[in-house]
Amino acid sequence: MPVQTHLRYISLGTEWVAVSEDQDLVGFLAAEIIARNLHIWELAVREDVQNNGIGRRLVDVAVMFAWERRLESVTLTTFIDVPWNAPWYSRLGFEVSRGDERLDALIRAEAERGLPRRCAMRRPVYPQ
Repeated sequence: MPVQTHLRYISLGTEWVAVSEDQDLVGFLAAEIIARNLHIWELAVREDVQNNGIGRRLVDVAVMFAWERRLESVTLTTFIDVPWNAPWYSRLGFEVSRGDERLDALIRAEAERGLPRRCAMRRPVYPQ
């Protein structure tokens, strides 16, 4: 992700970072409010610290942010069959979303850019 994009999300208040005890950057989540949703554009955790709950905590912060703003859901696109993508998000309460014009358009655009086997996912902010 280009620095300018990070700066944009930071200015919007929709980018969160995780740092180590030594204040080293170990992960980030970049998102944007679109209509009544918080869309996660990218979530990354440094490989040497994965499987320590950092990604989960970043998602929890994003969901809380959406809840505080009374948004309807948190959305994202990801690879369908990569274990640390769609299956991992499913364990965090996300479900594959179909029939949403905006998300379907994102999946088509990603496929045109050479990213196959992607899906859109949604997690309601408020229990249904």
